[in-house]
Amino acid sequence: MRFSHEMRERNRATWDAVVRHPFVEQVVESTLPHANFLFYIHQDSWFLREESKVLGIAASRAPDLATAGALAELVTSVNQAEQSRHRRFAEQLGDPIDTLALTPAPTAYAYVAHLRSVALDGALVEILAALLPCPWVYRNFGQHHETRVPDDPIYRDWLSAYQSPLLDDRVQYQCELLDRTAADAGAATRARAAEAFGISIRYEHAFWDMAMAQEAWG
Repeated sequence: MRFSHEMRERNRATWDAVVRHPFVEQVVESTLPHANFLFYIHQDSWFLREESKVLGIAASRAPDLATAGALAELVTSVNQAEQSRHRRFAEQLGDPIDTLALTPAPTAYAYVAHLRSVALDGALVEILAALLPCPWVYRNFGQHHETRVPDDPIYRDWLSAYQSPLLDDRVQYQCELLDRTAADAGAATRARAAEAFGISIRYEHAFWDMAMAQEAWG
C-alpha cells in the first residue's frame, strides 16, 4: 500500500470523525450559527498564512527545481485563493479579517506550532506528511457531501470549493510526492513522518472542535 494511503488507514477512525464532524454537518444543513463560521474563517485565515510559511520551507528542501516550484505554486494557487474566499465571507457577514491583528486560539496556535516544529527539525518527508492531512481531508468531506447543496448561500459557496474535483490535482500531487519521498527515507524517518501525519489529522478534528466552542485562552 502507498505510504500516504497507509497513513490514512492507520488514522481511519479520526479521519472519518473529521469528515463527519458536527461542524461540517451543520454547514451542510445550514444550521451552523454564523458566529461559529466567522470564528472558523478568522482562525483559518491565520492558519493559512502560517501554513504557507511551512510550504515555503518544504520548497526549500526540495530535491530538484521542479518540485520546489510546484510546492511554491501551492502557496499562490491554493492558499491565496482560499484566503480570498475567507475574506469575502467575513465581509459578507460583517466582520472583516485582519490576520495581523488576530489572536490565534489555543488549538490553531498549537497546530501551527506542530507544523513549525516539524519544519524546523524534520526531513522533507516529515514536513510533507504533516502538511498533507489538511487538503486531503477537506477534499474528502467535499466528496462525502458532493451532492448536497446548503440553503445558506455562504455555506453553499464554501462547501462547493471542496466538492470540486479541481482540488484533486493538489491532493494527488502531495500524496505522490510524499510517497516518492518516503520510498527514499529510512525506517526511522518514515516512522517520524507517520507520527507527524497522525498529529496533523488529530489537529484537524480539534480545529472543528475549536470553532464549535469558539475557543479562547483561559
